[in-house]
Amino acid sequence: MAIQVSETEILKASAQYPAKAIEQVADLAALKAVSGMGDAEVRLVPALGLFHYDSSSAATADDITIVDPTVGSGQWLLERGNETDGTLVWDPANLVDGAGETSSGITVTGASLGDYVLVSAPYDLQGILAHAYVSAADTVKIRIQNETGGAIDLASGTWKVRVIK
Repeated sequence: MAIQVSETEILKASAQYPAKAIEQVADLAALKAVSGMGDAEVRLVPALGLFHYDSSSAATADDITIVDPTVGSGQWLLERGNETDGTLVWDPANLVDGAGETSSGITVTGASLGDYVLVSAPYDLQGILAHAYVSAADTVKIRIQNETGGAIDLASGTWKVRVIK
């Protein structure tokens, strides 16, 4: 999988940790092998995100957001995880109270079951509920539900989704 941390996020991290270079390591095992670092050291792990080292951290490691080095103390903490975006031009049907609709699939490369998904509508939803979810590998769907007490006909527009690992 390609690195999903944007150049903008790397620049933001560089501003936060100006005296430190952001180095890339191959994978989680390589990150764990890096030890004895000073605070604010930063490493980019493809397919996982941007991590910074905290010598005083002693939280429970989960190998996703908190990573213990193989040797030494301290921990690598996830600064910024992978995020992948997708869009869909969608014109939902006129929804009467109690009705809902699910969009067609949106291709979001790398999305997998269990990932977090954010959804952004292109307009005021007028009380309609919206959520998005990974329905299959590389596929996200948006579900809207009208529980407002009246019919609502949303316009066509470009919906956005963001998958967070």
